[in-house]
Parts: sequence; structure tokens; C-alpha cells
Amino acid sequence: MLFFNSNFLFADDNTGITVQKYRKYLKDPSTDTHVKSFVMGMGIGYLYGSALAEKKKVGNSPLFCPPENLPITGDLVLNIFDNY
Repeated sequence: MLFFNSNFLFADDNTGITVQKYRKYLKDPSTDTHVKSFVMGMGIGYLYGSALAEKKKVGNSPLFCPPENLPITGDLVLNIFDNY
């Protein structure tokens, strides 16, 4: 299991990860695995958060509406970031 301190990603500010930071960290072999894991985890967390909000009827609508026949995976989240 991979454990790491994500603070290294945000050491310079509190804005979170941007696509620019993502690309920067991908170029560094010492951070590429960590940033991929972080982005995949955030994407999947967002998916679960949306599903939970919809199930519990929190707010007016889910956070987003994924296509019915498109499985949202960690690799898909990375693909979205890579092609942004």
C-alpha cells in the first residue's frame, strides 16, 4: 500500500493541484507516482461523493452526472488531466 504526505504537492500555496503542477510533478521521477495516485484518488473520491449526495438527497442535485455507460476509473481521471 502506498502512503505519502501530499503536503509536498502544495508546499508553495494552498490552491491545491493545478494541471500545470500536475504536469510539472509528472516530469519528476521522484513525484510522478505520488501525483498520479493523488489525482486518481481525488477523482474517485469526487465520484463517490457525488453518488452519496445523490443517494442521501443532499443539496439539489449530484455533484456531477457521469454518463451511464462510462465507468469512471483512476485511469480515466488521469486521461482527462493529461488531455486538458
